[in-house]
Amino acid sequence: MVRKLFIFLLVLTVIAFTTPIHAITGQLGGKDSDDNLHWVISDDGELYSPADSTVGTDSYPVDIVYTDEINLNGTSITGTDTINMDLAQTTSRLLVTTGATGTATESLIFIDDNRTGVTADTKEEATLEIDPQGTHAIHVIDGISYFGGVVVAPVGMTLPCQIHAAADTLTISEGSKLHVFDNATEYKLTLPAASTAAGITYRIVVGLAPSGTAYTVGTNAGENLIFGLVTVNGAVVGAQAQDLITFSLDAAVIGDWIDLYCDGVNWYVSGQAFAATGIVFTGT
Repeated sequence: MVRKLFIFLLVLTVIAFTTPIHAITGQLGGKDSDDNLHWVISDDGELYSPADSTVGTDSYPVDIVYTDEINLNGTSITGTDTINMDLAQTTSRLLVTTGATGTATESLIFIDDNRTGVTADTKEEATLEIDPQGTHAIHVIDGISYFGGVVVAPVGMTLPCQIHAAADTLTISEGSKLHVFDNATEYKLTLPAASTAAGITYRIVVGLAPSGTAYTVGTNAGENLIFGLVTVNGAVVGAQAQDLITFSLDAAVIGDWIDLYCDGVNWYVSGQAFAATGIVFTGT
């Protein structure tokens, strides 16, 4: 009996090692609407997402494609890292793409840090830490970045600079930049509507003295919402419900500047000019 059992097991072993594995199906983390996430490994060693029951004919190799939730529980993974991705290839990257319609209450990526005993003012216990090999860690291509807490920059922050050589309408995403007049020909920078610009600030400086005519900065559609004061050749010049700020011809020089701050209602100005009439306010 033992001999027969041994021969039977030997035959099964030979079959297992000489017969190609056409497909293995199983479950992978998370759950779909049918309570299963299926994957297929073909005899070519590829991971497939099967289009139908015929593996290799109507199937297409993928990394992992899944449209529902995938839940990872750190307590079930050995080691100190819950998720550890080693992107060793020079072209490897983690890509998150969405084509869905967003909502006003849901972020695309949300990290909920509920650790206890975390010291908020120490970088060693940060919720997110980035260690770049180059000089660039975060690149926001467009849009607005919101910080609800204190921003600490122990090595300093660089103020973005935008050179203007022609008339332009400043946008919200261009806030907190240094804007430079850099063409001797007259042109105007137009501010966004005050009602859309709460918290936005612009610094505007003369980078090339005007020649032939003046530089101007104006409110949107003649709002007349500029308030504040500047120092011009040692004298204080005030603005009350003004529309236009002019860096005057034959008076404005390189280095004259203004700062503009908006609270969603008005624009508040401060600044300095070297020569008399270097900066002039007018209304409409």
